[in-house]
Amino acid sequence: GHPDALKFDWVDKFQSRVHVILALGIGGEVPMLQAVAHRCPNSLLIYRAYSYGSLGESDHFHEYYAQHGADPLPLIQAHEPCFSAFKDINYRVAYQLWNETGDDDNSWTHFVEFNTNYIREMDKRGLSAAILGTGPGRPSGTREQIRAKWEIARPLFEAINQATHPHYLNMH
Repeated sequence: GHPDALKFDWVDKFQSRVHVILALGIGGEVPMLQAVAHRCPNSLLIYRAYSYGSLGESDHFHEYYAQHGADPLPLIQAHEPCFSAFKDINYRVAYQLWNETGDDDNSWTHFVEFNTNYIREMDKRGLSAAILGTGPGRPSGTREQIRAKWEIARPLFEAINQATHPHYLNMH
């Protein structure tokens, strides 16, 4: 999320399949993502805003959920300017709305529900979602407990499998 990042030679040498653009706020870093898209034409770009203004912060899912539940529409609608700005490269951009959250036992089921809805809504718009950023078992619990937590996420994976457009898991 810093303009100086594009000044380094490694951007051209690395030619990663995936570049993450961390925007400090919704609509931030649009020129940077466009520049990376131009310099790395074979890469997928993940756009992630950190601050959502009145909607919260990307690592405070519980606050968003308390206000909006599992409804992704407030965040999707807030990101409409980004979708428009990237209209020529949206086929290469995946949008991740949350990061480093949802992995605790208290919010995991809500986080799965939100992201399942998010995938379905983005798919309707012809856009890709990058979801999670983390997940249960980071590590916590026994192997069986972690497996049980991932079983809760089955609807999320089914939504990805049923989608028309590609959606991605982004995990630390």
